[in-house]
Amino acid sequence: MFSPEKRKYLNYTVTYEQGKDSLWRFKQSNYKTAFKRKNKVLVLSSEYVTTNIEPNSKKMAYSDKFQYSDILLNKEKVYKPDFWSNYNIILPNEKYENLFKTANNINEEKIKTKQRKWLDFLLKTKQKILLSWSTLNTSSVNLTFQNPALDIQETLSASNKNVYGFLYSLFYEFKPNFFIGYTGESKISKNGIASHSISLQKQININPKKRPIFITPSIDFGYQELNCFLGNFNTTEKLYLNNKSLNKGKTSVFLSQRNFRCQPKIALTLEKNKRINFIVSLNYNLPISKKVGLLFQEKEGFFLFRKKTFVKNNNHNLNINHTNDLLGNGFSLNAGISIKL
Repeated sequence: MFSPEKRKYLNYTVTYEQGKDSLWRFKQSNYKTAFKRKNKVLVLSSEYVTTNIEPNSKKMAYSDKFQYSDILLNKEKVYKPDFWSNYNIILPNEKYENLFKTANNINEEKIKTKQRKWLDFLLKTKQKILLSWSTLNTSSVNLTFQNPALDIQETLSASNKNVYGFLYSLFYEFKPNFFIGYTGESKISKNGIASHSISLQKQININPKKRPIFITPSIDFGYQELNCFLGNFNTTEKLYLNNKSLNKGKTSVFLSQRNFRCQPKIALTLEKNKRINFIVSLNYNLPISKKVGLLFQEKEGFFLFRKKTFVKNNNHNLNINHTNDLLGNGFSLNAGISIKL
């Protein structure tokens, strides 16, 4: 402990085994030590193992202390018959055996507690995978956009389009039948909706005596993008917008509306088994704030690396005149499954 060479104690273990005669006997000892000097890495590591002990008595003792002399690199490596002279032993007794058992039990309980916490957390989570159908309403629009690389002039009449999407949710049950989680939505066609939301829901079993049927009211708060495909346009040179450059060639252009929203939901869930449920839900979209404009996206190249940018109305020589909301979305119908561990 007080060595000038700053000896580090790495590990010291003693192993005993109980024979057929119910007596505990010494089996093996293992000792590791090392030296560290200031501003230097580990310079010495030693390991001592004692095995194949032939006891002189039937009752082999426990080790009480383990003492040694300092071993330095500049000393001769010669055998020292008195090196182990301070190795003392005590006889086995119930007190020390209980100490070993208690230490082992504490370590095992800590491991089990951590594993159990993770398992409990996973058992309280559930995932939802759903397909979504909704309508996207477009108001009548007069649109002009002027840029050295691209010129757009469009007049559109009001229309309603069917749009389809994919929803994924991950929920955690923080109280019995109360869940909090994340819901993401992505479009699977040119026209569609993308969103990210925090969801809160309450699950109510309306058929407790038979196969469970749940009514689940919930509410989502999040961010939403509504995109209506306008067309593919050819650019004669690179398109510079919002400090971004889109490569020349085909560029996809969308009427786009971005807003925060509140979305109340009601879902009907039928339990198939303890892990899988079937779900049908109805949502209604309530936008809170809106930004309208055009979304420009490269058409060519690998889809993961296609650049895109959103231009807000009245910026970059963009002028969109429209009646009512540029894009509207009300009710949506979803169907899918819920999976629980």
